[in-house]
Amino acid sequence: MTNLHISAWRRRKLNEYPTEELPETVGDHDAMRGTELRAVLWQALARLPELQRTMLVLRYYEGRTDPEIADILNISVGTVKSSIWRSLRRLREDESLSFGRDQEESFGELVA
Repeated sequence: MTNLHISAWRRRKLNEYPTEELPETVGDHDAMRGTELRAVLWQALARLPELQRTMLVLRYYEGRTDPEIADILNISVGTVKSSIWRSLRRLREDESLSFGRDQEESFGELVA
């Protein structure tokens, strides 16, 4: 078993190689796109019902767990899970959000 692991380790392909050149810096365009995307996300969150919006903010912006959210809002853990799932589905299917292809993929990662 050990030899198999060592052999697999030796056969792996390295994706990063040390160089003397510094990587490219992020341009202004990328930083602006993130800002615009964040603004669109907050607008989409504003269209959700208050309870669903609160759950999403607690989960993704404050990093709370489902039991913590349930305790804060005095509801069951199952209700938290199902409400978060429904609100994310609603955000994904919101047709009023207009994106280009790259922004659409980025927004999908934000609400995945």
